[in-house]
Amino acid sequence: MPRRATSRRGHLVGIALLVSFLAGACLLGSAPARADRGVAIDLGEVAVTDRLPPGGRYQLPVLGISNPGNERAAYRMTVSYVTGQEDLEPPEAWFRFEPAEFTLVPGETKAVRASLSLPVGADAGDYEALVGAQIVTEGKGGQVGAAAASHLSFTVEPASALEALWLKVKRFFAENVPWTYLVPAAVFALLGGWQLRRRYHLTVARR
Repeated sequence: MPRRATSRRGHLVGIALLVSFLAGACLLGSAPARADRGVAIDLGEVAVTDRLPPGGRYQLPVLGISNPGNERAAYRMTVSYVTGQEDLEPPEAWFRFEPAEFTLVPGETKAVRASLSLPVGADAGDYEALVGAQIVTEGKGGQVGAAAASHLSFTVEPASALEALWLKVKRFFAENVPWTYLVPAAVFALLGGWQLRRRYHLTVARR
């Protein structure tokens, strides 16, 4: 009898262990996946080989920003620098991104157009910066999370003030077509009509 009771007790213990194991497996299987937000960029380095005169605006390669994570995330385009870099640091105000802020669902990629505007008084020399996107986390103060960036390098060549001014004028005309041609044409037409009217105007005296 004692031997039979021991055997039965062992059988019940075995069943209890099996039930506990199956319950644990079910809990693990139904546990939600860990949320993950990430950022990736499709260009590792952008090296501008042409020497750039001050006063011009230059289009950089399109940057592909993607979300490799498993949840929706907000991003902001940023400019940063390499710690202890020897080259000059271009100010963030020189850069323009379209769009500058955006949101991506998992697996989505956004094409961001980037441009570089050099002021007339830009110092000549070699420049470098990190251009990329950062995750904007929820919370007060617009906190930022992980980031991915491309290494950008370019050289600003010396230029006279006259050359820089001419580049600025050319840039203004190119960016405001067709108004930069229509408005002067309309002004010249009005001036020409006024001159003709003044030249051929007849004064008639009544008696």
